Amino acid sequence: MTQAIRVGVGVMIIDNNKILLGHRVEKSVDTGGIYEPDCWTLPGGKQEYEETIYEAAIRECKEETNLDISELKVFTASDSFQPDRHYVTI
Repeated sequence: MTQAIRVGVGVMIIDNNKILLGHRVEKSVDTGGIYEPDCWTLPGGKQEYEETIYEAAIRECKEETNLDISELKVFTASDSFQPDRHYVTI
């Protein structure tokens, strides 16, 4: 496997003091990301080539929730190291 750092985005949507989460199914195919089955998580996914982090967040949110979002702000970033991958999540 080629060593590369991959970038993922998570989108925190807050409405009326509630945060939108999605449930990851227990039995799913690992698509090469940082994936924890049967857990609750923010909408998001992997950034694509020639896509800004904001474009990735908007696209992933639309794909996963069918919501159109705008006025995004970066809240934090973190590194996740696994034996065969390194992800930065924004």
